[in-house]
This record gives sequence, structure tokens and C-alpha cells, in this order.
Amino acid sequence: NPDPNPHCMCFKGRLGHDCSMPQDELCPNKCLDRGTCHRGFCHCRPPYFGLDCSRQHAWQLAPGAVHVPNRARLRIYMYDLPSHIAFPVAMDDDITESVFNFYHTYRVFLEMLSVDEVVRTENPWEANLFYVPAQAYSYSSNTNSPANQIMRAISYVRDTYPWFNASGGRDHFVWTTGDRGSCYLPEESYGDLHKRSKFCLAPHGAGFGIRLTIAMAHACVPVIIQDNVWQPYESDGLLPYHEFSLRLGKADIPHLVPILRSVSEARLAELRLAMARHF
Repeated sequence: NPDPNPHCMCFKGRLGHDCSMPQDELCPNKCLDRGTCHRGFCHCRPPYFGLDCSRQHAWQLAPGAVHVPNRARLRIYMYDLPSHIAFPVAMDDDITESVFNFYHTYRVFLEMLSVDEVVRTENPWEANLFYVPAQAYSYSSNTNSPANQIMRAISYVRDTYPWFNASGGRDHFVWTTGDRGSCYLPEESYGDLHKRSKFCLAPHGAGFGIRLTIAMAHACVPVIIQDNVWQPYESDGLLPYHEFSLRLGKADIPHLVPILRSVSEARLAELRLAMARHF
């Protein structure tokens, strides 16, 4: 049947009945009123430049000078990556990453850091931390691996600027706001991390989530933190979760490390044997 109320499905960056309205919130900090927003890209007026038109200075070491990071207070330098390396690319029609607020924290951080004159520095030679805005969520969404995009951004930074190589990347950081965070990154596989772990967190997802079965498949005792959520077959009495898992509440999270350290090796063995019986 034809749609009784036809409407336009607008490309990312446009809104309205006929897609004539710009979606300025796609641009970080709405370009700080120093430029115009075009589908997520700030066209800055001189002398401003940068992702949100927040920059107006560039720095270079004087001849014979050496790189000395600030030791008195936190100073973070944020790279300006070109659009072919990292950009909030278009997703489905009329759908943007800003719809999912809990996946949007990297954007909130970027916008807050950008206007923080106390912490942010435009001078990379005084920085003691470096932020790589890889925009990984735009490329991978919440469940796919962000590894390719993050490594692409890091490779560009490593090959273009001197600061990554100076520390081996130890003072560089990125945001990974998908469901599995940095578990996809190549330092260690998700499965290997589970295999060598004694306890694995099982917070809820859309309901009880998938993390419980992933933990059990790797002989890792699930630490279920899901207040007021029944686990599969728990209400029927088919699975005695108290025999093979730890049940904690959100209020226990601040004390999570000492709680887990207090579990004896004998108790851990009991939990794993019971888990094997029911998996």
C-alpha cells in the first residue's frame, strides 16, 4: 500500500519535510559560530581551523629546542585528522550515531575537550597526552569491530607526526564506545582474554544479554550484575545460577575488585565444576 503521508528520507546532515534544513548538530560544537556546517564538516572562517573551528594557532619547535611535556598539569593535544582518515560518515538514511546516546560519549568528550582551555593545548610540544579522534563508531556501529578504523587513524598519526613514535604510543589514546570496547583491538583477542580470566563480567544488554554464555563457553565464571533481571531458565528453577556464577548488584561495583579477590581458589574450582555440569 502506498504511504498515505509520503515524506523524504534525508541524507545525513539534512532535516525537514523536503530536506531543506541543515542538521548543524552533526558538526562538533556547531562550529562554535566560527563557520558553517555542511553534512558534518565545518567550513571555518579565517583564521580558525580544526574539526570544530576551535583552533587558530600552530606551533613549531625553535631551532635547537627539545620536546619537554608539561609536568605541572594535564595537557591534552587533539589531532586534526583529515576527512579521508576519520570522519563521521553517513549511516542509514535519517539515522545518525547521535540517536544512541550511550554510544555517543566519544563525541561528548571531543566537544568538551575542544573548548576546555585548561586541559586542551594547541601546542603538541607541551602535551603529556594525545587524543586520536578516530571516529570509530561511525565506521563500525555498536557491535562490529572498530579495529580497522582505529589502526588506520593510528597509522596515519604514526607516519605523519613525531609524537607517537617518541613514546611508542604510550601517551596516546582513542575512544571505543561499541558494545565490546577495545576487545577487538589486535593486542589480544577477545577469546584469549576470556580464556586466561577467572571472572568475566556479565552486565545486561537488551534483556539478559549474551555475555553470560560467552563467559561460560570460555570456562570463565560469570559475574552477573543485572539488578532485577531474571536469567535464562532461572524463574523455572532449571538453572541454579548460585552454583556456577556470582550475583552482584550495581551498588557492589565500587567494591568489585576486593570482592573478587576474596573468592578462594577452592570456591573458584567449585564454581567452574558446576558451570561445566550445566553448560
